[in-house]
Amino acid sequence: MKKQLSILFALAVCPAFVGSSQAATIFYNSQAAYLAAISNPGTDTFDDMPGTLVGSPINRSAGAYTYTASVPNGFFPAGTAGDRWLSDNTASETIIFDNFSAGVRGFGAFFFGTDFNGAFLAGKSITIVATDGSGSTSTTLTNTTVGTFLGIVSDQAFTSIAVSAVQDGVVWPTLNDLTLGAAASQAPEVPEPGTWATVCLSLAGLGFAARRRKANHQ
Repeated sequence: MKKQLSILFALAVCPAFVGSSQAATIFYNSQAAYLAAISNPGTDTFDDMPGTLVGSPINRSAGAYTYTASVPNGFFPAGTAGDRWLSDNTASETIIFDNFSAGVRGFGAFFFGTDFNGAFLAGKSITIVATDGSGSTSTTLTNTTVGTFLGIVSDQAFTSIAVSAVQDGVVWPTLNDLTLGAAASQAPEVPEPGTWATVCLSLAGLGFAARRRKANHQ
């Protein structure tokens, strides 16, 4: 039994050996947890957006970071004069964020749906697709409110973020208070495959040694 447990433990902690290390993307539903996972956060509140339709693309900044937001038919002035939200002008379209300045590994915002007039629609679902150098990862937020937060952190720089509404009726994808960030300086590094190989072979050796000791005492 000890032999089996040793081998199973080695398999549980050791990933399959690959030619290169793989990126890790983590989703945070807590704004506090997201902010703790990044460094040098910068926020775009969108409060300077005009109360009229805005053409696309738009070049924006969030603190020290710059980015581009684009949508085929422009942006609609959702929210109020004192609290503008970023939303598209056509419900079926996807908002694309890209052209991030160097080092952006964190993307967080409040995500929800709005109606034809740019007012909040309760309980709608929003899908977010994050793409970095290793590929794309997606998640869908359900039953959203204006306080529904999602933060995405990757160990590689983002190339694009896509935001769309799940169309159970007519819903416009909307977000507020976009916060970008860099990698946290204290974040642990993902071990390289060579490191994993050393650890796994050591664990396998311990299992083999335990089996031999048991056999020698029988």
